[in-house]
Amino acid sequence: MLAVGVVAVTAAACGGSSTAKPATSSTAPSSSHTASPITMVLGPAYAKSVGFPKTAVAAKASSNTKEANCPQSAQAAYEDAAGKTGLVSETLVCNTVAAATAALDGVKKQVKADPSIHAPASLGSSAFVSATQAPQYTVIWQNHNRVGVTAIDVSVGGSSTTPTTKAPAITAAQTSTLTSAAVAQNALFH
Repeated sequence: MLAVGVVAVTAAACGGSSTAKPATSSTAPSSSHTASPITMVLGPAYAKSVGFPKTAVAAKASSNTKEANCPQSAQAAYEDAAGKTGLVSETLVCNTVAAATAALDGVKKQVKADPSIHAPASLGSSAFVSATQAPQYTVIWQNHNRVGVTAIDVSVGGSSTTPTTKAPAITAAQTSTLTSAAVAQNALFH
């Protein structure tokens, strides 16, 4: 079973529209703040369409985010038929754009961007991909008052790496699925 919480580096997803925009210094809440965060994570139909037919963790919302001024989050996790690869989708909904920016800045202090994998331009200038938690590869971005996280774990249930073992590398096909899934999740931020 996929261990959710590995992605909880951010608990993430900020938005406001289907087109990502760079963060601003605005402190006004987004009008879409009232939408349920569950509607902002990838659903089972999408996951199945990209090769993850098993629901490991059904979409669920939480009001215990531990992130100041970001009172809501949601997450869902899926596995491939063999139970070896996982897809995780998380959204963090903040009260303001400034709070989402602060949450994303906190994530950037914990993980580093992987320059070998490029985040889709449609996610905006805040988007980056991290392999800090490999074998989990993560796209993280901000869209208005939401922070989005989409991840692929290429070794579900695999043992942790040690100094003598190396985490499995993400394949080109998995990278394509990861970045496409992030774009699909971002489209849910209405």
